[in-house]
Amino acid sequence: MTIALLLVPNQGDSKDNFLAVARDLKANFCKKSVIFAVTWDGTPSTGPSASPIGGVPTGFSTNFWESVAAADTFISLSHSGIQDGPMIGPEGEQPWPTTGAGTALSDEALRFWRRIGWGIGDGGRVLIAGCDTAHSYGKLVSKIMTPTVFGFAQHIGAGVISEMRMYIGNYFLQNRVGKNVVKC
Repeated sequence: MTIALLLVPNQGDSKDNFLAVARDLKANFCKKSVIFAVTWDGTPSTGPSASPIGGVPTGFSTNFWESVAAADTFISLSHSGIQDGPMIGPEGEQPWPTTGAGTALSDEALRFWRRIGWGIGDGGRVLIAGCDTAHSYGKLVSKIMTPTVFGFAQHIGAGVISEMRMYIGNYFLQNRVGKNVVKC
């Protein structure tokens, strides 16, 4: 059984769509999961904050990092791009960006993704769900953690329930790749 932490933006034009997808995945594929919504004001020194949405199931915590450690699968659902990490704000704020024209993860991204990797552990899986995440960004993340990292090879409707049911429910969660879900 998949034990998942689903991360969605708490601001921006598609936040309700991403939350609806997370709730659908939880109800239909990841019954043992918790959803966290992340908020960030764009100030690098403060960093983002994450709060649980819809209650905290047994085994998870209201503390984001404790819940990461309880999960074996981490799924972020948001807008993104070839060199971009998850966008969590109305203006495309990226608290975990790349530097050097997409050739390296920023210090903030290194800290975040390493900590996700340590929490999920060696046998875990990470899916960065958003457009083109299997390209530059997903590959950079996969280099710094032992859990297997997956992303999308093309544009994807990460806020569209029917698309995410197909790609995440029928491929990623069944340990299958293809159909746009690829190992980074």
